[in-house]
Order: sequence, then C-alpha cells, then structure tokens
Amino acid sequence: MNVNVLIVPDGLTYWAQGVEIDYGAQGESAEKAKENFTLGLAATIRQNHRLRGHADDVVVAAPAEVLDELLTDPQLERWQLEVSLEK
Repeated sequence: MNVNVLIVPDGLTYWAQGVEIDYGAQGESAEKAKENFTLGLAATIRQNHRLRGHADDVVVAAPAEVLDELLTDPQLERWQLEVSLEK
C-alpha cells in the first residue's frame, strides 16, 4: 500500500505525519523525519505481527483535525512511501 506522508517544520525540527496511517515521527531535518518515520513504522508493523499475528490495527487514518492543521502549513512537503503490512 502507498502511504502519503505530510512533512512540516515544527519549531527547530520537522514532523512527518502519515495520512492513511495515523503514525508520525520527528527529525532534525525533513530527511531525518522521513528516515525516522520509515524505521519507526517498520518497527511498529513488526511488533504488531509479533504480538497479534497481523498489522491490521496499524491501518487507521490520521484524525481529520490533525490533517487539516498540517495541510494549511505553507511549508508543507508531501512524500509517498510504499508499505507492506505482511510479515
């Protein structure tokens, strides 16, 4: 599945927020936020497989109010990540 990620400056750091998946990560640069998002989401999916045998619970869209706030940021950057929920 493709996951759209919104990246915005957040003070001295950057915030990466998934759209189709309510997951976010922070980094000192946009690139670091992307890296942290990728690694953290992969670890979350692996942990869900380990504990529950599936990662279906991970696929919950971000709340509309969170997306609305990010989408109004003039420095918004969009990024797309290919994610597999399989083991």
